[in-house]
Amino acid sequence: MARFLIQRTAIGLILLYFVVTAIFLMLHVLPGDPAELLLVGQGGTATPEAVAALRTTLGLDQPLGTQYWDYLTGLIRGDLGTSLQDGEPVAAYVVQRLPRTLLLVLSATVVAVAVGIPLGAWTARRGGTVDAVARALVSTGIAAPAYVIGLFLVYLFALKLQWLPSSGYVPFAEDPLGMLERLILPTLTLAIGFTAIVMRMTRAAVLEVISQDWVRTATAAGLRSRRVLVAHVIRNALSPVLTVVGLQMGAFLGGTVIIERMFNWPGLSGLLVGAVENRDYPLVQGIVIVIAALFIGLNMLVDLSYPLLDPRGRKR
Repeated sequence: MARFLIQRTAIGLILLYFVVTAIFLMLHVLPGDPAELLLVGQGGTATPEAVAALRTTLGLDQPLGTQYWDYLTGLIRGDLGTSLQDGEPVAAYVVQRLPRTLLLVLSATVVAVAVGIPLGAWTARRGGTVDAVARALVSTGIAAPAYVIGLFLVYLFALKLQWLPSSGYVPFAEDPLGMLERLILPTLTLAIGFTAIVMRMTRAAVLEVISQDWVRTATAAGLRSRRVLVAHVIRNALSPVLTVVGLQMGAFLGGTVIIERMFNWPGLSGLLVGAVENRDYPLVQGIVIVIAALFIGLNMLVDLSYPLLDPRGRKR
């Protein structure tokens, strides 16, 4: 396991290096001069002299290789750069926005796992009409766009029933109950489609494991069917489910911009879109690198969980 962990860590660092390099190069080939765009956005006069002075201040007049080397050495020191818009450290923005996105993603994941895995195993065991109805609901949940689900939830729970606020964000330290109330609708919006995916994957994995000879042997030996399902079948069927959960969580880290805009949730995805629109290269680079690092870390945790669920994975 120690050797496997070292190998996965090395592969993760290599992947992160390629992500850093690719993002740096892609942003620098985009059309438009960041210095000129920054001066125009701030209401200044984009004269050639002003643009040249700002490029010197920002280090954009240096050769591309020099900028790349300075950026890599800064990352090693933990410096994500400085925003071109206001001169604030990129790390400060990430530290402020990342916990809000993580809270949203983790809440949706908890709901999806807590509901999707039991329902997927139950429908696989029942079969018949229950399974057919469940598959229809799962297909609907996967096919429905998140913004449609969000609009329906806002109409039902915020406008019609008036149980929950429609949008907004309140820090937990100021109003814990208010923050939790505003978290429910965006969490459900993300969790409904996520739950459908987890439920479908669990059902398919459970059906595959149930057909194994050792399951029939355990049942014929007198073990209760519920014990066989919970203690043996589901545990052996969780590996592909965890893979899907890890990938979906990684996708949510940078892909919740529609939900954050819809519910006015100040997370990392909305900040990334604003940085791209403003050509704020350091801010875009910093956010993407953090998301990539978290995505790689999630996949490492998923890989390390396989031997814990299935002892055969330790031998492999």
